[in-house]
Amino acid sequence: MIIAGRVVNFDEEGGENLISPNALTLENFVNRRKARESAWMWHQPGTFLPRTEVSRISGVQEDLRFTMDHFLMIDLLQRYDVVYVPDILARFRVHESSKTLTQGFLQFRLERVKKLRTMKDLQRYVTAKELKQEQVSVLLTIAELERRETRYISSCRHYAEALAASPFLTSVALLWKSFFGRIIREFMRRARTIRRTNRPGSQGEP
Repeated sequence: MIIAGRVVNFDEEGGENLISPNALTLENFVNRRKARESAWMWHQPGTFLPRTEVSRISGVQEDLRFTMDHFLMIDLLQRYDVVYVPDILARFRVHESSKTLTQGFLQFRLERVKKLRTMKDLQRYVTAKELKQEQVSVLLTIAELERRETRYISSCRHYAEALAASPFLTSVALLWKSFFGRIIREFMRRARTIRRTNRPGSQGEP
């Protein structure tokens, strides 16, 4: 049995944020789209795990830097159900370094999707195509952030990694962000406006 309760995040200025766990299923830990649709919410400090089972599966995977707890939950959710309790089980202090989360979250997503692509038994919950698309998207986002911070070597490395993962998806994404992509988006926007205007019953219909 996995016990999940509420967590209060607090900071040095006295601000507090209550986080309540929701929809902690195996599918939602594997498939980000399903998690969004289910309003999935999880905060590790409020989760209590069966110690004997954690030991049986060799605990956390220490080769993972950002996603150890996430994949531990994936392992356990294949064996145990979640019991939700309404109590606050933990208080979590948000340090100043914790507030700059963009890069850390992107690294979490990248490590997560790379690991999932090796776990073929879980691809009944998410397709290989979805995982590849997510990996390319995350790599290009990191590359663009690195470029803005003038870390050009790191930026080029992530662009190259995206191309290696999928030359087609990377090329399409870069084209979409380019000048020609902006022209295409503007054309599509105007086409949608024209269709709405010409729709029966729309304003201006004689």
